[in-house]
Amino acid sequence: PAVVEAAMKDLFTKTISHLHAMDNEIPLLDDPMQNLTLRTEFLGGGYAERTPECIEAVDLIGETEDLHLETTYTGKGLAALVADARSGALKGKQVAFWNTYNSRPYPANLADVDTSQLPRELQRYLEAPGT
Repeated sequence: PAVVEAAMKDLFTKTISHLHAMDNEIPLLDDPMQNLTLRTEFLGGGYAERTPECIEAVDLIGETEDLHLETTYTGKGLAALVADARSGALKGKQVAFWNTYNSRPYPANLADVDTSQLPRELQRYLEAPGT
């Protein structure tokens, strides 16, 4: 877990630095791990190895939300969220599940992407430079 935490901290620091360079209202954090908890108990025995909890979580969200997840990354994250919900650890909290799975190619030209359905606060991040 220490290796995973160091890699996560490095990735988080680079990402937040990049976002802050785009918009200085996004704060830099002294300790990026302060608000993150790494959960290794849902990873399984090896890379891409499916766990019963992951399969159950992917099936559950597919049936209830018509959301189709993969079982290497997002399904395992959702398994942790489902376990926390069932244990009562999320009671009284607002929770967001950030689905990072996307099998579609990234658009070559963001200027061609229709951002009109996004909240205005987010649209500026996808506008072509100089607009």
